[in-house]
Amino acid sequence: MPNDENKVMEAFFAAMKAGYANPNAIKRTIPNLPGSKSITVEHGQFLIVDAWVVNPKSDKSSGDTWIFKNDQAVWKMSYQGEYPPHAIKFLKNALQEAYGHNDFVGGRGPLFFSSGIRTYTNFPEGDWKNFHGLEQVLNQYQEIVGWHEYQGLYLL
Repeated sequence: MPNDENKVMEAFFAAMKAGYANPNAIKRTIPNLPGSKSITVEHGQFLIVDAWVVNPKSDKSSGDTWIFKNDQAVWKMSYQGEYPPHAIKFLKNALQEAYGHNDFVGGRGPLFFSSGIRTYTNFPEGDWKNFHGLEQVLNQYQEIVGWHEYQGLYLL
């Protein structure tokens, strides 16, 4: 099983590098789910699906990332919160920072990331097999601009 565990995380990072934080990612609408977006990535034996919805009236969002092997779910992460459009590019930069180094920090961005104008902080608990946490984007006055709560679980 340890070899399989390593492959699950390898698949996670491959998908995240190609996924939401990647400006070239292909996003699709999920049939019969209005306002949804999804990104699907195949990596070896794994199928990774990241799907989310955003309410444009509130900027609140909720999503799930699934990793499947042989048509069985082996890992899942859920996230929900609120990000205004002006904070999304910075959020994606923070996510790319962690994913680019294959650094699992609750499946989100690094513990700390800053551009001088904005700051990203992440407060994860647990490891990739059972985790939860909170990420936040702060403005130059250290006021919260956006946030997500997240949690996840290895299903084997």
